[in-house]
Amino acid sequence: MNDEIIVFELPDGSVRYATCPRKNKKPGETNSQWLLRVFNKTISGNPQYAGAKRILNPVMPDGKHLVPGPDDHPAEHAFPGAWRHLGGGNIGIDMPAARAVKLDRIREERNGRFPSLDAEWMKATGQKNQAQADLIEAKRQYLRELPQTVGLDAIETPEALAAFEPDWGV
Repeated sequence: MNDEIIVFELPDGSVRYATCPRKNKKPGETNSQWLLRVFNKTISGNPQYAGAKRILNPVMPDGKHLVPGPDDHPAEHAFPGAWRHLGGGNIGIDMPAARAVKLDRIREERNGRFPSLDAEWMKATGQKNQAQADLIEAKRQYLRELPQTVGLDAIETPEALAAFEPDWGV
């Protein structure tokens, strides 16, 4: 028995989905009744999803119906917070929202690089190696400025955005 997917739109316009295991279907319950029950209990009963509306028969940008698994829609799964309901069950990627998601991930990666550079800088400073300390400080400054300089606005497709990797310069 295959699981089902419930796709829903939040008040902010973003689209999410939840996998519904068929094992929870009650005897005699129609598919529609079961999905409505699961939606009401799991989604609309959750304060995090207050105001959510179910989207029937969702279709992804590539024309396929939504199925679970990152291999089915890699770019779409890279930016789930950027999905938008375009009407008629069609779902698309809002590129400005996808860019914001990507930028947040770049900042997260960048922030993870600072501790080792900070340790190197402290070591160089402690050893009074000013040339090394200056070099490390230049790397730290480059990382601080990176989110403002990556140029994500020039990337036009979800696939290209998902594949983009900045030049970390270190």
